[in-house]
Amino acid sequence: MLRNTLTMSMSLLLAQSALADEHCVDPNTVVGASYRIETSGGDARDITVLRNTVGNVMYILDTEALTRVYQNYGKAGVAVIEYFDGESIGVEYEPSTQIAADGWDAIYQVFPESSLVDLETAKTDVYHCLATTHYTGPELDVTYLDTVKLPLAVEQVSGDTTQEWTLTALHTDRSVLDAKLAQVDGYRTYDFADLGDSENEPFFRNSEYLKYKLHGPGGHSH
Repeated sequence: MLRNTLTMSMSLLLAQSALADEHCVDPNTVVGASYRIETSGGDARDITVLRNTVGNVMYILDTEALTRVYQNYGKAGVAVIEYFDGESIGVEYEPSTQIAADGWDAIYQVFPESSLVDLETAKTDVYHCLATTHYTGPELDVTYLDTVKLPLAVEQVSGDTTQEWTLTALHTDRSVLDAKLAQVDGYRTYDFADLGDSENEPFFRNSEYLKYKLHGPGGHSH
């Protein structure tokens, strides 16, 4: 039932998009996308992925009040700076092959194109003049924006849980990215390896850091 509803919604969305040629998107201008991710249990979160360069990507996790900036160092792995927006504090992690264990594409493409190879191609279409391909499988249903390498919609089933991704915005300018970069530039940033020496910072001394990682600002679950 959920899959039928998603298919009908996507068909309507794509049909409306195909007719709205004045809203065509130039793929060369796309710097990222925002998604609403909902599970059948009622949980929902918002995520924005912005590509600064081919080797530098920002994730804005509004629901968790977290911002992560990933940097690809090739064979040395991926480094990340995790910014705690509620505290104006950043923690920097050195390059590691574990940060992006599934490869850089899993971060850069959000939902990597390589994960679609075992799925059946159902049909092709357009979304705001961008080519799309609809893939289906036993537990995965994806509509993919081929040119910009980003998902348009995802339905993933795991046991009794269904998770749905809905595209809420395609970003075609750097305004959101630049604003966030300017914001986090003013944060106090610490090296993860030196956190034991940061006892003067209450955020670490009082274990607020761990609470934030688990539940968000103030240790409250979202």
